[in-house]
Amino acid sequence: TQFEMETGTEAALRLMSPLRVKQAIAAIASMLGHTHTGTYEPVQTAATQAEMVGGTVSAVRSMSPLRIKQAMVVGYVARTANTMLAAGDLGQFINITSGTFTQTFDAAATLGGGWWCYLRNAGTGVITVDPNATETIDGVTSGVIVAGDTYLILCTGTSFITERRQNGPMRIELKTSSGSWVAPLGVYAARASATGGGAGAKNGDRYVGGGGGTAIKTFKVQPGTVYSYVVGAAGTISGSGTNGGASTFTAGGVTITGGGGQCDSSSVGLIGKGGAATGGDINISGGAGLPASVSDDENAGGDSVYGFGARLIGSSNYTTNYVAATGYGGGACGDGYKNATATQGCVIIEY
Repeated sequence: TQFEMETGTEAALRLMSPLRVKQAIAAIASMLGHTHTGTYEPVQTAATQAEMVGGTVSAVRSMSPLRIKQAMVVGYVARTANTMLAAGDLGQFINITSGTFTQTFDAAATLGGGWWCYLRNAGTGVITVDPNATETIDGVTSGVIVAGDTYLILCTGTSFITERRQNGPMRIELKTSSGSWVAPLGVYAARASATGGGAGAKNGDRYVGGGGGTAIKTFKVQPGTVYSYVVGAAGTISGSGTNGGASTFTAGGVTITGGGGQCDSSSVGLIGKGGAATGGDINISGGAGLPASVSDDENAGGDSVYGFGARLIGSSNYTTNYVAATGYGGGACGDGYKNATATQGCVIIEY
């Protein structure tokens, strides 16, 4: 009340609304030369949290620190299945602790411009976010939230936009078989690396395969859009050997290619050439496979950015030790008695 403001009680700190400040100033002016009537304004009840959120007259009347704090409190809701996001979820932190499901929304017009909530995928599944009817979120009719990500979701009154709150370091996805990748909500740029498969070799003494090339590029992407990629296979050790397969990633009409390693079976002791790389911001050719200079000596398959070629270490067929190719894109080698195979390529997506 005005009296509390004048006397400096605890309630004065609790209820410092513009109206109360004005009253207190008037009271001070009265004490400095004006006759105080002893009449005070009726006590006005402080606004509730609902009134503050709803923006009623009471909210303007009683913007006390206590009520401001109440209006800013973020509630917490845990769930494992879909419950439509509605007006009552305004300001809630919704923690999805498990499950793979589609999260639905009430109509944007019903929620109103300025409605917002946090949505976190704390489980291991993928949550599909699907606004009402044909309404969009980040420009698409549905999008995904991958495990570990948190989003601030804001309603514009006709659609929804998001701000991604990434937890921890940049997310890395390793792809070891061909397929497609859907850009999650809030992701507008991604870096892709494509490494070709390592080459095989002819089944014979002093034949080797080169390592796969690697192309790296940062792409502009759109949430909810599907992007294709191909993972190159490893070359084989056979009568003449086979080259490694190429790996690719395509977005916005641009393709990066990590070429497969090469093998040359036309003559003994030839270098296995590394695979080429094209289309990237960075293009790194695969390492060459190096044959032994004499029979039964050391051979080495070519390396790649993400793998090492096979190694043959020894001085005779009977004492030879083999180190297998590791990682992705490593070339093969052999001596005709025992052969070490190549490894396949890969595609890596970071965002």
